[in-house]
Amino acid sequence: MFIESVGGCAYNTLSRVLEKLEIADKAVKIVEPNSCVFIDGGSTTTYFARALPDDNFYVLTNALVIAETILRKEKPTVSLLGGDLKKNTFITIGQTCIDYINSINIQTAVMTATGFIKETGGFTCGNQSEAEVKRAVIKKADYVIMLLDSSKVNKKTPYTFANINDIDSMVVDRNFSKELKSTIEEKGVKVF
Repeated sequence: MFIESVGGCAYNTLSRVLEKLEIADKAVKIVEPNSCVFIDGGSTTTYFARALPDDNFYVLTNALVIAETILRKEKPTVSLLGGDLKKNTFITIGQTCIDYINSINIQTAVMTATGFIKETGGFTCGNQSEAEVKRAVIKKADYVIMLLDSSKVNKKTPYTFANINDIDSMVVDRNFSKELKSTIEEKGVKVF
């Protein structure tokens, strides 16, 4: 088993690294250059941050690993959201983080989820404070892109932070069910 540390978290990436790279490569083509982009914390969004072109993006994030990854590029500007720092994942959460989100404008939000419940179309995570931050970002964003590898389908975690009708597009891997992809697209969400 190959373990990779992303943002202080250990992820079993042997079976999913190719899927995450595929998702990241597709997703960076959707984001407009010179735009204000929020990048959510997570292993898939870390691959997205690595793949993001060195262009004049204004990147907002609540994840230390995302901020560090983007700062290695020359042109983007990075703003790290304040708040309480969550152990193990190194993301900021809490009211200070939400207040910051409520005071900014987000053109595109690049989000991720721990799970996706097929029956309800709900995107989930395992922490209530994290879910509140994700909800606030989605509410403020003009356009929401959800990055979701196929292993997340029907993985249930406690807190639903968004539903299909809250997002504009999804980027998935080649193993994602074609039937589920069609069902999601019927709801008006573009699936890449």
